[in-house]
Amino acid sequence: MSAAALPLLRGLSGRIAAAWRNHRALRELESLSYDMRKDIGFRSTDTRRR
Repeated sequence: MSAAALPLLRGLSGRIAAAWRNHRALRELESLSYDMRKDIGFRSTDTRRR
């Protein structure tokens, strides 16, 4: 592997890791109940009227 490819791979792996952490955080937030998400101000796609 050439030395020029290493920074590219590091950057790519960093972006992949950041995307995975973001995905996991969103899944954790979305697993909360609607009322809890509403209390913390997280926008919901839940369009049901109460």
